[in-house]
Amino acid sequence: NPVRDMREANKIRLLCMGQWKDKEGKAS
Repeated sequence: NPVRDMREANKIRLLCMGQWKDKEGKAS
């Protein structure tokens, strides 16, 4: 299901972005 795959990809991207923001926040 392409729609589900896209939704999963967005979820993973948001998770990665959240982790990146956390790392940036801790670094600064």
